[in-house]
Amino acid sequence: MVNEHSKLPGIMYSAIQANLWMAYCLVSSFISIYLLYFGYSNSEIGFIVSIGSILAVLIQLVSAQILDRHPKIQLWKFTCCQILIILLPAILQLFGKKAGVLITVTVILVYSLTTSLQPLINSLCVQLEDTRLKINFGLARGIGSLAYAGISYAMGKILLKQAPTILTKSYIVLFASLFLWILFFRYEPTKKDTKEVQIKKEAGISLLKKYKKFLIFVVGLVCILFGHNLINQYMIQIVTSFGANSDVMGKGIFIAAVLELPVMFGFSKIKSKFSCGWLLCISAVFFTLKHILTFLANSVLMFYTAQFLQIGGFSLLATASVFYAKEAMEKEDQATGQALVSASMTAAGIFASCLGGLLLDYTSVKGMLFVGMIVSIIGMILVFAFTEKSRKVE
Repeated sequence: MVNEHSKLPGIMYSAIQANLWMAYCLVSSFISIYLLYFGYSNSEIGFIVSIGSILAVLIQLVSAQILDRHPKIQLWKFTCCQILIILLPAILQLFGKKAGVLITVTVILVYSLTTSLQPLINSLCVQLEDTRLKINFGLARGIGSLAYAGISYAMGKILLKQAPTILTKSYIVLFASLFLWILFFRYEPTKKDTKEVQIKKEAGISLLKKYKKFLIFVVGLVCILFGHNLINQYMIQIVTSFGANSDVMGKGIFIAAVLELPVMFGFSKIKSKFSCGWLLCISAVFFTLKHILTFLANSVLMFYTAQFLQIGGFSLLATASVFYAKEAMEKEDQATGQALVSASMTAAGIFASCLGGLLLDYTSVKGMLFVGMIVSIIGMILVFAFTEKSRKVE
């Protein structure tokens, strides 16, 4: 449809990332505000998010098997179908008036399907690596983060004047827009060697003994991201504990998202000067400092200061962990290593959803943040102890 030198695919893919992350922001980061509006307790919110996270993992596994076993299925068509499925419970959500089966089921479905959409959107770009058509994924993903920051800032202000039901209406529009962008982004992907993929999956069974240090590193990653998810999922409860509101929450998300951009855009240069092992250790320190400051925060200024530490936190971890998996594992095991890193992020989200709600209901915001801080410190120690600091010699 377009020649290999055209900038149109890059522009379209950036728009896809922007729409995805704006929708995800409204679905995920504002989920507590939405459910509190309908009368759900913190424990119930944690249960809903954890069920949604577990379901997201199952959907990802099923989707991967379908696409691997049926290479004739075009990824863009599969992705469009999933977006249409998301729109069904999202529209039904508009008819919910109070806490009950309708709101609970539709929120779980929208949350899980949106979360599981992310690897499909990433794969739309990855598949183009097998063609002459090249897209700058880092730039597109950075634009996604910028859009995430912008929508969080705007929605924080909007919610001061409008009911949280505006969230549903907003992400319905964004999902419809995302559907159209992907519909026009169609192309014929290169067929995968399905036999090779199956061999790699079977080889992954023996990794438990082969990569003990890497697996303990993954445990450390779960611990660090546990604290990270506690803050993100229960941010409205955190800011209201010192007298703030959704506007402060929106600005806090905005600050964190914008500060991810420098690392995201400049990671190739950073990686040329430091090994991925050291970068992960630096990231662990920033994460832990952020969690300590958030625990100590008793004002908007301290909360914003903690959010500024995002510059060396998630964006550095998200990028360095992928390259670290490539460095720490043999070539045939690298896909499994990256899958383990992805699974650690989901697992941390599940633990944070379940325990965070319970800790809020049975202790306090400070009690929840204290647990997150301690677990994060443990995670930092594990990351420092079990990451390989030296560069891999090719």
